[in-house]
Amino acid sequence: MFRLRSLATAGVAAAALCLAVPLTASAQTGGTFGTRTGQAGYFINALGTNYRSLVSTLDITPNAVDIGPGTNGAIGQRLCNNASGKTAGMGIQQNASQGTFSLLYTAGTLKANGGDPCIDNGILSGTVLHPLLTGLQVGQAVTIQEVIFRHDIVFAATEWGGPSNGRSFSAELSCGAVKVWYWTGQAHHRHHRFYWRALNCPTFNEPEVGVQQDLSLVGGPATNDLVDFAGVYTDTVPTWSPSIPFGAYATGGTLASQGTLFALASSGTGTPPWLVGPARTGTTGPNGEGCLASQAFAGPPPLTAGGPQYGPLTDSTTAAFTICSATNIGA
Repeated sequence: MFRLRSLATAGVAAAALCLAVPLTASAQTGGTFGTRTGQAGYFINALGTNYRSLVSTLDITPNAVDIGPGTNGAIGQRLCNNASGKTAGMGIQQNASQGTFSLLYTAGTLKANGGDPCIDNGILSGTVLHPLLTGLQVGQAVTIQEVIFRHDIVFAATEWGGPSNGRSFSAELSCGAVKVWYWTGQAHHRHHRFYWRALNCPTFNEPEVGVQQDLSLVGGPATNDLVDFAGVYTDTVPTWSPSIPFGAYATGGTLASQGTLFALASSGTGTPPWLVGPARTGTTGPNGEGCLASQAFAGPPPLTAGGPQYGPLTDSTTAAFTICSATNIGA
């Protein structure tokens, strides 16, 4: 159960603008691919570990207009539990008119899929974080962050570039409550009372960053830089400054013994996986160009049609990743 309580006014970057506007959110169950939808991204699988903070910064490239509108496509992050399918995430989705994007957040349960519901599974429909975050454009970047407290989840975002550079928003989502009944008074004069007891938020053992894309919009080799993630950090405590870079879980990383950093790519329905990635680029760090489709993974197995295909990363950068996509069919 998830219930929206109020907009948060603390814990956001300096110069934050938090406006009290009505929002609606509810627990959701879903997660199914469209006809030709695929996923690509990076995730940490650390059984028994409860991640409570996740932050990343993503850029909106010209190729992002090919992800598909609505729940067919999204770019962002989420925390997930690979046993229950409980998830909390946020990211950008393309608006009906190509060229602009909205920032949304969501919490709910992904459908069971016979394996890990956190991967090779669709996205949940979301709620716009703030009305002023519905016109994000190519060339901007967004920092997205979620912090899991005992009874609440706080989603926050800061937009970079454009006339509103540095503007921040946040929303607080309650993980629900249960009604507890009790008796008061003496035996001869008793009253039936109740109070609401807050429920603890779910535990999440898989932090993820990545893309879901409508593959019917693209074709050819995946040689275009679709999105660059930078500053990807997670933590096992609720904090606005998570300190564990994703790369710490790569082979040879400082936390490789406690979990594994995976790369994932899937065509969703067995069609050729034109959404190739994670892919290494011709340059290092974020904003790298010249994606190398022949080197879709930094580790085995090789990419083939169908999905999911994934393997551990061995030479990833510590906190910056690139995902590549194919060209627009109409281009």
